[in-house]
Order: sequence, then structure tokens, then C-alpha cells
Amino acid sequence: MKIIKNVIEIPVQENTILLNGNTGTVVQLNKEEYVAFKKYQDETAKICNNDCLIEELIKLGFVVANEYDEEATRYNIIEKSSDSLSGPKTAVIVLTYACNFGCPYCYENDVKNCASEIISFSQIDSIMELCGEEVKHFTLFGGEPLLPITRDVITYLSKKYGNKEYAIVTNGYYLAEYIDILKKMKISYVQVTLDGDESIHNKTRILKNGGPTFAKIFEGIEACLHNEITVKIRMNVNLLNIDNCYAFRERIIQKYSDYKSKLIFEISPIFQTGGCEYNELVKTIYSDIKSAANGERSRVNYHMLTDLPIVNYLLGDGKLRPLSRYCLAHGEKLIFDPFGDIYSCILGVGDKRTAIGSYYPEYHMFEKSIFTRNLNQINECMECAKALFCGGGCPLELIKQGKDIYSPNCTKMNFTKEVLLPYLLENL
Repeated sequence: MKIIKNVIEIPVQENTILLNGNTGTVVQLNKEEYVAFKKYQDETAKICNNDCLIEELIKLGFVVANEYDEEATRYNIIEKSSDSLSGPKTAVIVLTYACNFGCPYCYENDVKNCASEIISFSQIDSIMELCGEEVKHFTLFGGEPLLPITRDVITYLSKKYGNKEYAIVTNGYYLAEYIDILKKMKISYVQVTLDGDESIHNKTRILKNGGPTFAKIFEGIEACLHNEITVKIRMNVNLLNIDNCYAFRERIIQKYSDYKSKLIFEISPIFQTGGCEYNELVKTIYSDIKSAANGERSRVNYHMLTDLPIVNYLLGDGKLRPLSRYCLAHGEKLIFDPFGDIYSCILGVGDKRTAIGSYYPEYHMFEKSIFTRNLNQINECMECAKALFCGGGCPLELIKQGKDIYSPNCTKMNFTKEVLLPYLLENL
């Protein structure tokens, strides 16, 4: 018998957590058990006086027969996970890159495309033909999708493709003006951003002329709720506004208790946040998630519970599944913009370096892109114990740094292993 190579060790106070990099199983060892484990792991001395421990490690796949081919097992897991992908399940339509807001942290500020361009009816038809009947859910995105200049396009979608289901990611400023159309569509949810109460929100979510937006956005949120349209309220937080956001969330829940089933929240650090501030924010956010009842966790913070499966598993939510790819951007999501380009990552829209192909006027997919990336194409990942927990990491930063996308991005997994998991295991 032998211990597998792909074991991840996480010290937590007096104990050590072992993660099985092949199966995803987790075991906690006390100090005495860990000493016995290390002795057994020593190639020169297969000695362990704790038979119960070894039986448990065999059951969880940490101890295997000598003939066990670990490399082949991992390869088959990745292939099986990849084969289970049946193609795009969801699509995003970027109606325009135009926006009436001037938010200081907007990640689309560097998009140099002509902001006045609006997706055409013929482009919409091309998208729908390409997606076919298999894709039944679409997200409308921008820029800002709900502008006076996009009303004709959304009317066209509602009339010609009313059988599809839609989510809308909007700043909410013109939401009330669109209620008459939205009531006639199948809307899964409308996502609107509020960065805290009125005094905080109006410092960052501002019009291009600097004007306030809170009151008008809230008018649209209320109109949605009164018409039984689910609203997902996103809050972009930093250390200055996070307490205000939590308090404001509770006031919203209490004020609209009759619409509780129609309210979802998504609280996440501002995209550009890094370093120590990011570490503290993530810890605070996961503490908030953990404090919620199991059935309410996805409602109080939907976004952070779509993160790495190992985090959700340790929070007690969801099954621990191996990742052959980092996220939905790899093979499951297509994003179409008004310039005829196709993307698969929402954070990369408008940056042609991250495009995965084009759909208009002709369809063409790139052979090498985010969409086609998986672990089997990343040599370093095939040798890494953490690979099936992170799927190779996000390639977007690699592209923007001019690096090969078929290389690993270990930043998030290293943070998860070294900072987040020890914190969760020790404190939650």
C-alpha cells in the first residue's frame, strides 16, 4: 500500500486537514494521527501503529494499492468531467457598450469600442440561430442594456424570441421605464447594483455628469417587486462601505418582507481590490454567509457561493466536484457583442485579446481560446495536487499580461489554500 502523491496539507491550530487531490475527499487529523501519517508517507518506513487511521485513509482514497496508477486516474477524471460538458448552456447579449453612468471602478472603462454602436436585429437573429433550441436562457448586458436607445432591440427580443428566458444586468436607472416590456417577457431576474444606502451609493454609482442615481434606481426595483419580477441586488464593497451595505441589506429585507422570495443579494469586493484589503473583505463576506441559515445562504450572497467548490463544501453547501475547467467561461457560456465578436468571460468583453471568435457577418471560432482551455492542456496542472480543486485558475489575467493561456494561474488557489481555507476551518 502507498499514500497518493496528490495530497494537500492545511494546518489548522493543533490539527491538519488533508485534501485528496484526486477525489476531493477531506479528512482532519489530530497531532498524533498526523505524525503517524507522515511516518507512513515516508518511502523508507511503511510503519503505522494506528490501524483505524489507515483504514479511514484507504476508504477516502489517500492510501491505495501499490499498482494504483495515479496519473491515469487523474487523467480519466479530467476527461470524464470534460466529456460531461454538452456545449453552451447559457448566452449573454451585449446590446451596446454605451452607458449613462460614470462609476470610478468600472472594468469596462478601457473598452475603446464606439460606445454608440447598438446590436442590430440581424445580429440578434444570427445569435439565436447559432444558439439554437439548446440555449434557452439569455442574459442582457452592456455597457448598459436598458437605455432609451436600446428599447427597440429589447422590444424585438420580446416579440420574436419571447419563448426564451432572460436575465438582465442593469444599472437600474431606466428600469421603471422598461417595466411594461419586462412584464411580457420571461424574466428569471433583474440584477441591479446598490453600493449601500443613498448617502454611500451616490458617491460611486453616479451619472456621467456626476448626478445622483439612488432614488431613480429604487423606483425601478420597487416596480419590479410589485410586478413579481425577481431582483438580485449586487453590492460592490470595500472596507469603507461593507458595514453600511450589510445594514442596508437588512433594512431592504425587512421593508420588503412580503417580497422576500423575489429578493437575492450578491455581495463581492470591488473588482480591482487586492492585497490585505481583499483578504479582510473575503473573510468578512464568508463569515456573513456562514452565519446565515443553510437555506438562506444563496439568497444573502449568491455570487460568493458560485466560487471554488472546495470553499462551498467546507461551508456545508453543495457537493465537492472535480474541476477540469475553471468556470463557465470554458465551454458553457457564449457572449455576443454589437461588433460581431464572441467572448466567454464577462470581465473580458470589449477586449479583443480575450475574444474566442466572431459570429457576424460570418461565424468563426478560434482554435485556441478561453473557451477551449482545460487541465489536460496545461502541463504544470497535470503535475499539481491542487489542479482538480481550481481547474487551472482564471486565464483572463494571463491574456492581459501577454502570457500563454495554456499555463496555470495559481493566484486564487494559493490564496484559498493559504488564507481562506485555514480561516474557514479555524473560525467558522
